[in-house]
Amino acid sequence: MGTNYYWQADAAACETCGHVDESERLHIGKSSAGWTFALCVYPEKGIDGLAGWETRWTSGTIVDEDGDTITPAEMRERIADRTTREVDQSIAPHGYSSWTELLQRNHARLTPDGLLTGDGSYSRCGETIGTYQLCTPGFS
Repeated sequence: MGTNYYWQADAAACETCGHVDESERLHIGKSSAGWTFALCVYPEKGIDGLAGWETRWTSGTIVDEDGDTITPAEMRERIADRTTREVDQSIAPHGYSSWTELLQRNHARLTPDGLLTGDGSYSRCGETIGTYQLCTPGFS
């Protein structure tokens, strides 16, 4: 389970019903406990990583999937300040017979910080940069 985050243009929501036109809303990515942040990239819109998003956040609004507003500083923190951990691979994670099984079933690998990240076998996710992985929209 995780939380999805979105950027929407100023005044994108209908004043009457609150509906947001999807053309005015971009999926920033998804935060899941123990994983790198899955950060969406939109090269055609000038967003090819965290710096591109930070430029976009100078206008518009960031919201989570529940509609709560997030400041740009809070969003950056949720992406870049992930909790790292030491992983004892001799102890099987809950629900799995081994770390090997967890990694294989989730198409994942461990980062040096003990976070899970995609192993590259899933076509929507690519390079991992520290605490986030660059992904194309549509993965969540």
